Amino acid sequence: MNWTKLVSDTQLDEIKAESAKQPVLIFKHSTTCSISAMALSRMERNWSDQLGVKPYYLDLLANRPISSQIEREFGVAHESPQVLLIRNGECVYDASHMGISFAGLQQAETNLALQSLQYQRIKAGYLPTLSLTANYGTVNLGAQTLDRIFSNFVGFGSFGLRLNIPIFDGFQRDAQLKQQRLTLLTQE
Repeated sequence: MNWTKLVSDTQLDEIKAESAKQPVLIFKHSTTCSISAMALSRMERNWSDQLGVKPYYLDLLANRPISSQIEREFGVAHESPQVLLIRNGECVYDASHMGISFAGLQQAETNLALQSLQYQRIKAGYLPTLSLTANYGTVNLGAQTLDRIFSNFVGFGSFGLRLNIPIFDGFQRDAQLKQQRLTLLTQE
């Protein structure tokens, strides 16, 4: 795990800008706290770069004013230890003490991705759809005797094409889209 040390409050502007391209994690660590050391160790043991999150490390004892600036910038009350996940310049997830885990971070990222996909799915409901169906079967044309029951079959088939153009749904899709947009905004 390659930590980027957070040593200046000017780096917070860089973090906000970076978070538009990739999520950024800020880990606030107290070097004299055993709970903080345990949370840091758990995070490092389970870390995977595949998540695509850039990690920043803040030593609270050496840089306490930066933690206060983080509290003001992102609106999350200071705790130690603490992680904040920053996306598009906003804190979308935070955890502290025993709640800090890589699994929790993964879950937050996955939930955001799923909410975004759900929004796109609802939005796609405004688009026309085209469906193609096909069926094939056989029918027995009435055998008079038992020995000819399997010899008098005729095949038949059908196919169809259906175009569905959504014109009016009683504003149901608009309501779903607004609800999902609100859910996505609260997740972000």
